[in-house]
Amino acid sequence: MKVLTLIKQVIFLGVVLFISSCKTTELKGVYATLERSVCQQLPDYQYDESELPQSFSEKPISTILSDIFSEESLRIMRAIQVEDEIEAFVLGVQDSAVNIEQQLNLLMQMESIQWKLQQASLEVSATAAEIDCEEERAEQIAGYLLNSQSSRETRLTVAAISIGAVGALSAVAFLSAGNELAAEWIGITTALSEVVLAGFIFFQKTNVMFYHQRNHLAEMWNGNKTSSLFPPSVWYYLNGGSSISREGLTLREELVARWKRFNRFDKETNQQEIALYFGDGGKYAAEQLSNRSNLLDQVESFVALMKQDLSVLMSELNALRESLNDK
Repeated sequence: MKVLTLIKQVIFLGVVLFISSCKTTELKGVYATLERSVCQQLPDYQYDESELPQSFSEKPISTILSDIFSEESLRIMRAIQVEDEIEAFVLGVQDSAVNIEQQLNLLMQMESIQWKLQQASLEVSATAAEIDCEEERAEQIAGYLLNSQSSRETRLTVAAISIGAVGALSAVAFLSAGNELAAEWIGITTALSEVVLAGFIFFQKTNVMFYHQRNHLAEMWNGNKTSSLFPPSVWYYLNGGSSISREGLTLREELVARWKRFNRFDKETNQQEIALYFGDGGKYAAEQLSNRSNLLDQVESFVALMKQDLSVLMSELNALRESLNDK
């Protein structure tokens, strides 16, 4: 029985050592990434509702522009508030008696318009860049946690196999010696050890405290009149200054509807998840960080859609400028 007791102690000690060695995840190297972000390179936007463009119902589009430009161009004109400049340019181009001096003035007007288009494009790029940076930050930590979990699972699996092998050989040895009771105890102890290790393999997950004070997901979810993270042109574009979906939703509303449908963000039943994703941060698992990364990627893609309308407007303005050169 002394030999049996010794084997049981060895097996138990092995289980304890493997479990204790697998419980702790070394996160010292990533604490800075968890606690703060380096993605913010611009100050918060500060503007009130009156600085946003008016809706098309409040201020109808000029017929001078609607007869020339596409719907995409008209929307982006309103978003970046260059309608008046473009209308003045169109009237100048349509003037059949334009002289050389007026042509030079028109070219200067066109340069001013194009500068505003480029500025708007940079705002879109800057916003998308910060969102992409936050996306990569979440995905990087998620990958780190998943790799750590995989490594622990491998060690626990090896431990379970080793304990099973040692237990089987010990049981055979005692059976050969005619000690059936000892063999039975070894079998029970080995089986319990394997169950414990299997439980740790199944249930072991590493959570980390991950913070995001600047939360683009929260801005999209809450849908306030103004935003401190999105410039006025982009925020207007997402909240009605863009093409609408088949259900009559704005881009922001469309995205939030998708989150509720596919990510199960229901305000009545999932308050804990809502507080985690759309608050300042909290305890995240690897899967939740990956999901956060996917949500940010969706926001980034919707913001980048604005570049398409800017491109259409630029092309149509270039065609208009060519008509001026032909005079």
